[in-house]
Amino acid sequence: MSARLIVCLTLLSACAGAADEPDSDDTDVVADVLPGCPTYAPGVSAGVLASDQLDEVSGIAGSRTFPGTWWMHNDSGDAARVFAVSPDGATATEFTFPDVIAVDWEDMALAPDGDAWSLVMGDIGDNFSLRPEILLWRVPEPDPSQPGPTAAPEAFHLHYPDGPHNAETLMVDPRNGDVYVVSKISDVATQVTVVFRAAAPLVDGATMEEVATLEFGGATLPGSVLTTGGDISPDGDRIVIRTYDSAFVWRRTPHATVAEALATEACVVPLATETQGESIAWDPQTGGYATVSEFLHPDLWTFAPQ
Repeated sequence: MSARLIVCLTLLSACAGAADEPDSDDTDVVADVLPGCPTYAPGVSAGVLASDQLDEVSGIAGSRTFPGTWWMHNDSGDAARVFAVSPDGATATEFTFPDVIAVDWEDMALAPDGDAWSLVMGDIGDNFSLRPEILLWRVPEPDPSQPGPTAAPEAFHLHYPDGPHNAETLMVDPRNGDVYVVSKISDVATQVTVVFRAAAPLVDGATMEEVATLEFGGATLPGSVLTTGGDISPDGDRIVIRTYDSAFVWRRTPHATVAEALATEACVVPLATETQGESIAWDPQTGGYATVSEFLHPDLWTFAPQ
C-alpha cells in the first residue's frame, strides 16, 4: 500500500470518528459556561403605592399569570392578606385568608403548581430567634379581578436543622419547586448568612437542610449585612438577594443547583435609595426587577435590563 493511500485512509478514519462522537456533552459544556454579569438601568419610579392599607410592604412577587400584576403583603402586625397591585401602584385589590394568623410575614414567592402558579407567603420572621418552627402558606394564585376571601391556603410547618433563625428572604425554584429560606443574619460575629432548602414536594413538619452560606458586608458582597428579600427568575437562571442598601444577582446555568449558583461570583446590581427597603422581585414581563420600601406611599421602583 502506498504511503499516500495510508495517509488518506488515516484522515478518513479520523473524520469518521469525529462525526460519530455525540455532541450532547459539548452542548452541555457550552450551556454550563457562566455568562457575563447582567446589567440593569438605574431605578425608575413606576408610581407610588396609593393604598393606605400598604403601609409596611415586606413581600413582593411578580405575577406569572396576570401580566403587570404585583403581589404584595405587609410585615408583622397586619392581617393575613395579600394585595394585587397595578403596574403603576395606583390600585391595590385585597385578598384575605380566613382562619389564618399572620405572625410575621416577611416575603412571598410564586411556586409552580402544575400548569399554573401558587402564591407562597413566608411567616419566617423571628427577631429574637425563638420560634421553634416557621410556617409557609400556599394558595393558588387568585384572579385580581375577583377580590375577597380566597380558597383556604395550605400550611407547611418547617424546622431548621440547628435551631431558630430570623429570616426575611423566601425564594422558590421554578424549575423544581424547592423552597429556599435565607437567614437575615446567622452569626453577628462572623457575619455569615445561611441558606436553607426545603425540597419539593413540600411536606408539613419537614426539617430543612443547610445548602449554602454567604458573607455580606465584605469586599465581594459589600454594604449591609442584613438580607431583607430575594427571588429566583421565572426561568430559574438568575437569583437576586437584597440587603437594606445593596442588591446582588447570581447567574445560574441550566444544570446547576441553586446552591451551586450561590457559590459563584455575585454581580452587584442597582438599587434605589429607600427609607427601609425590604422587598425585591423579578418582573416576568421585562426580565428586570422591582423593589418597594416599607412605610406609607413608597415608590415602586423598576430596574430594566440593558
